Amino acid sequence: MNKRNIFEHILYEIDIYFYSHERIKELLQIKSKNESTIQNEYNCLWDSFFIHLRNLLNFFKSTGRKDDLLCGDIFKDNINTKQLKVSFTIEYEINDCYYLLNEDELETIIHKSICHLSKTRNKQQIDINGKIIKTGLEELQKIAFSISHLFLKEKIYIFLCFLKNRDNIRQDYLNDYDEYKHLIDDFIDKIICFCLM
Repeated sequence: MNKRNIFEHILYEIDIYFYSHERIKELLQIKSKNESTIQNEYNCLWDSFFIHLRNLLNFFKSTGRKDDLLCGDIFKDNINTKQLKVSFTIEYEINDCYYLLNEDELETIIHKSICHLSKTRNKQQIDINGKIIKTGLEELQKIAFSISHLFLKEKIYIFLCFLKNRDNIRQDYLNDYDEYKHLIDDFIDKIICFCLM
């Protein structure tokens, strides 16, 4: 990733995540998904949502691959980014059975959602990290959709609050930050309302 455009890339991921989330909510309200254009848009939005969700989860993780940009990379060492780390366990119910979902299982659902050529895609029993869940992938996607938004919008809000203050940014990112500061401020004003909803 080109460091020169780093803030633009981060803001893009957040923007498209919220856009695809809101559009999916709108399309879920439409009863007749039989129209092919609506179904195609619906499918594209699911892919977009899970790709950008995965990118943001990786960004907020405290560890990653060698070339991954993590949120902690852009902030000074004295800034406590532990509250941005993605870690959770949430209970949910499917067909009168209760399950616990954690961040690793959410990641597995994301990967299964993005990977279309899968032997388990159309099965009504899915193995999520050794846990057999008696439902189809579409039901799991809807659960991941609502669960992830509950905690991710809080992480994004905290991140944007840190980002708003120039004193939090590492020295080697300050030139880029100053160059995009007007975009960052505009974006924060636009997105903060989504985070508080």
